[in-house]
Amino acid sequence: MDPIFLKSRYGKLEVGQDCPIRVNCNVGINSEEGRAYEIERLEAIKANDSLPDTFMDLSIGQLNKPFYKEIQSRFDCPIGFVPSYLFPTDKALTKQHAIDLIKRLADNGIAFITLHLTATRELYEQAKATRKIPVTSRGGSAVLQQIKMTGGNNIWQMCLPEVAKIVKQYKMVISLGATFRPAGITDACDKVHLTETEDQIKLCHTLQAEGIPVMVENVGHIAIDRLERHCRRLRKCNAPIMPLGPTPTDSAIGIDHTASAIGAAFMGYWDCAHIINSITRAEHINPTFSIEDTLEAIRSARLVAHIVDVARGIGLEEDEQVYDQRAVSCNCLAGTGRDCTRCDKFCPLKNN
Repeated sequence: MDPIFLKSRYGKLEVGQDCPIRVNCNVGINSEEGRAYEIERLEAIKANDSLPDTFMDLSIGQLNKPFYKEIQSRFDCPIGFVPSYLFPTDKALTKQHAIDLIKRLADNGIAFITLHLTATRELYEQAKATRKIPVTSRGGSAVLQQIKMTGGNNIWQMCLPEVAKIVKQYKMVISLGATFRPAGITDACDKVHLTETEDQIKLCHTLQAEGIPVMVENVGHIAIDRLERHCRRLRKCNAPIMPLGPTPTDSAIGIDHTASAIGAAFMGYWDCAHIINSITRAEHINPTFSIEDTLEAIRSARLVAHIVDVARGIGLEEDEQVYDQRAVSCNCLAGTGRDCTRCDKFCPLKNN
């Protein structure tokens, strides 16, 4: 797999098989009322020691000022966006409107766009017939809503040639969104999930043949045993993967950051996760996330990235430094300056 490059204002970030695992943080607002708090979250992230490598602006609807401009003014890193979050819900979108939307994002320096090219009427009908929750992707749902409104086809499929020209001109990256990622582990690797994955693989190869860099979003809720098998399929994309989760259990309510970290670590070790999303513990208990939840999510994702990198021989210096400190100080309380009394007179470090 050749690496891809995500651009930022002053440079570019390399992503792929032989690169360090990257960490993404999702932010965004649904109305102007939420801007002040979300800016507060950005400021807290900026002041934190553990920073994400990329951001995605998941804002919904037209705003007075795009929220990604708030990110750009504070961070020099690649920023992604989901164009279908700007789709109207009360009228059909024209092909030209969709193309203009991509052009505007390109002009404003967006590095990668998530396109739900695999959202089709056929797969949706199949999902409705076989699943309790057919769709859990809001970007894919927006595309399906347009299909229902117009009675036509996927708007991104219809204008893909024009979008591809813009992407190439502005050196952007297309991230293939997963409309039918499983909402529960029961649906993981069902016919709908596997069909969409195969469609993503084909799209990857088609776009790559045209010289367009591609990432892939996939998985969701999926148990570890199915995840391993599914990773074998995803590697056929020959493209960096940005997993959604993965969440290997549906019952990690309140500790989703832990469950997601476990799933992402497995995926990374199986060479099938190249950008890890920071997932908060409040993923399934709160509509908005606290600042501490956000910082904890980034730290958890950063730890996963480091664990996977160490297994690949990257970033070993940090672990060696901690180990050396323990050996010299004869103390397991790293960097505290306090003496450890846990083992009392039987301390193995002091009795060597």
